[in-house]
Amino acid sequence: MVPFFFQFVGCKVRANQAPNPAVNVPTTVAFTAEEYDTDNMWSATDQTKVHIQRAGYYLVIGAARWPAGNGTRGVAVKKNGGQWPAETRTSVTATQAMLQAVMVARLAQGDFIELETYFLGSGQDLPSLSDQALTVVRIG
Repeated sequence: MVPFFFQFVGCKVRANQAPNPAVNVPTTVAFTAEEYDTDNMWSATDQTKVHIQRAGYYLVIGAARWPAGNGTRGVAVKKNGGQWPAETRTSVTATQAMLQAVMVARLAQGDFIELETYFLGSGQDLPSLSDQALTVVRIG
């Protein structure tokens, strides 16, 4: 019998200083700190991207906490700067909302993942974000 060996591969990054999103324009999140990074997937010199170092299947979770207020708020996970494979949005909220976009994707070495936030509404309702994070974990 061949012994089973599992090597955890993953990265979780956060944005400590949350930029305010532009009105009706998606904003790519620039991360400022990592909680863990087992495979050199994130670099402070390329703050918006988590780079895939090993091909495989990955669980990707993007999250952002939005305050209460009017307007539609959203969070999306992007692969290689393209369209949104995973997206979550909510409209007018009376309380703060933690939005998460989740996907499982087959990724190749050299692919990259980004987190994008957006606000659809009027300028006077523009909220400020907090607790933005992107988690990328190899699952197979």
